[in-house]
Amino acid sequence: MCRSCTTNRMVSRTIATKCLIVTIIFSSVICHVVDSSQDSERTADVMATVQHHFQSGCLYILHFEEKGNIGLKSGQLLMLLGKLLSSRRSSATTLSYPALTSIKPEDLWCRKNRPIYAMLSSDVKTKTFLKQLKGIPMRPVIWLLFMDDGVVMDDFFSDVYVPLDCEFLVAQEVEERTLLTEVYRVDEAMSLQKQVFGAWSPQLGLEHIKDTFYTRRNDFQGLVMRGITRETEVYTTLKREGNRTILHSGYFGSLWNDFQDGLNFRTDFVEYTTEGDPNARYYKMIDLIDKENLDVAVDSFPMFQSTFGKVDYTTPSHTARIRILVKPRGVNDMGLSSYVGPFSARLWYTICLAIVVLAACLAGFNQLGRHYASTEGFDTTQSYSLSRSLFYVFGIFCQQGHDVTPRSCSCRVVYWVSYLTALVLLAAYSGTLISFLANHRNEFPFFDLKGLLAQNTYLMGTLRHHLHYFTSNKSNLLYEVYMKRFDKRGGVVADYVAGIRRVCDRNFALWGSLDLAQRYMDRAACSVLPVPNYGYEYSVAMALANNSPYRIFLDHRLAKMRDTGVMMREHQTAWYKRSPLEKNTWSSVSLRQVTPLLVILGAGITLAIVMLLLEMVTMRFLKTRRNATTIITWTGKQQIIRPLILSHNSTTEYF
Repeated sequence: MCRSCTTNRMVSRTIATKCLIVTIIFSSVICHVVDSSQDSERTADVMATVQHHFQSGCLYILHFEEKGNIGLKSGQLLMLLGKLLSSRRSSATTLSYPALTSIKPEDLWCRKNRPIYAMLSSDVKTKTFLKQLKGIPMRPVIWLLFMDDGVVMDDFFSDVYVPLDCEFLVAQEVEERTLLTEVYRVDEAMSLQKQVFGAWSPQLGLEHIKDTFYTRRNDFQGLVMRGITRETEVYTTLKREGNRTILHSGYFGSLWNDFQDGLNFRTDFVEYTTEGDPNARYYKMIDLIDKENLDVAVDSFPMFQSTFGKVDYTTPSHTARIRILVKPRGVNDMGLSSYVGPFSARLWYTICLAIVVLAACLAGFNQLGRHYASTEGFDTTQSYSLSRSLFYVFGIFCQQGHDVTPRSCSCRVVYWVSYLTALVLLAAYSGTLISFLANHRNEFPFFDLKGLLAQNTYLMGTLRHHLHYFTSNKSNLLYEVYMKRFDKRGGVVADYVAGIRRVCDRNFALWGSLDLAQRYMDRAACSVLPVPNYGYEYSVAMALANNSPYRIFLDHRLAKMRDTGVMMREHQTAWYKRSPLEKNTWSSVSLRQVTPLLVILGAGITLAIVMLLLEMVTMRFLKTRRNATTIITWTGKQQIIRPLILSHNSTTEYF
């Protein structure tokens, strides 16, 4: 009995112990599930809030398990996050690391702003993945990392390089809030920079700083860049201080110095001294950026498409213009079309028609008023005939007065409309004609290379560093010009001053930079202008290392300089324009210029003389005819009267 009781008691205790253990385990599981659910909800809230803040259309949740091998716990967590995000009007896609490395970046590109890559843990796999991103552009993506409890941020990012242009947010739970911190490095060798981006709480949502991305990262912390440059006439002027080469002035030199002052960095330059073909020089400097691991090359680099994969370029800040410079021939003669040109032919026809219509109205209103209103009784019947009305209206359009003023209101309205129309037309004609006369016109000897080839009197020349335009491509039209019209004896001029003077002295065309030539126009004895229909234009910029993290900040600085007028000031300082020398400031009007007016004057006098002769002949003819009619009429009366006299006399005699 005692043994059985003891056995029963031991069994009961064992069962009670097992039940207690099961209860404890079940309670811990429930608590863990509850805590896990609460953490998932907070994680989903933070991800949805960040996505809405950046207005991103794509959210990718990264995991580090291969497709088809996702564990139960990870799968449940991802499914739970997906449901929670859907309830918050946000959608997410899971993406594994192996898939991320095998998919092309353009396949993951988001149609609405940049995508967000969210990492749920800061374990060893995540750190390994971030370390492998070195050398891959991280700028196109917004990164969000949920830091595990107990992980120190500096230790985690000790050997992880987050570039300056990357937007990387780290989420950490601090009491009841989730703190979002931006992390980046100005340079791989410099310390990690941390800046509070904002904080999320269930009550207030996301509270973030108001400064823009470029304002938050406008300090390069004294970074020392390595660059290459060369001495040029306009773009970069160098100064040497001991063993250091410093950009002193020049267009790009001034811009780069402004970059250094505004963004707190400096540059150690290596001077490039090799001369030769400019295109070959540009390619060599670009190769040096890659081979010597340089950050920048400050020079006027044409943006060759073949170099886009090797280097990055800043925003183009200048357009180089290569032109054919010639001495134009001034056009001083003015034909009849110069005086008729201010109005079109249709407008002239309309003016003539308006004169006829106004004259007809004046004559018609006058006659109707005389017959029905009796307001023109003081005038003679020929005062406003159609011919006289035409003469009156034409005089009004010529700004002349009139000797007879009509009494009726209708005729006065016709006068008023005529004067107003004539005044407006005169003002428009005078303004257009004066602006035409004030505009100095030039006549070019040719307009393009084909016109130069057709000329037998003009020769072409250029500076030595521009010869590659003629000799680089034998199928080019410039090569044909080089073979047929290039001055073999003195075509290669020493500088722009010699080239401009030669343009003024003889029939010579200079191939060169229009911007540089304008700086020396004060030494020219004539006006030198570019041929309008031919030339080269290309954008120039500074070259940066490929995928440079500093490019967007330099471009932003350039945009601010453009908006504030600093770039325009530097451009005018580098490429100031000077006017050519003027031997005589007066411009006399020649007899040839007023020839059409003299022709009109002579034609008017001749027409008046012809009309006078016609009137004299007509009047003489009419007078002769009138005299003849009077004689015939008088003779007839004498024949009638004479018989009566004779009859009277005879009667007297008979009586």
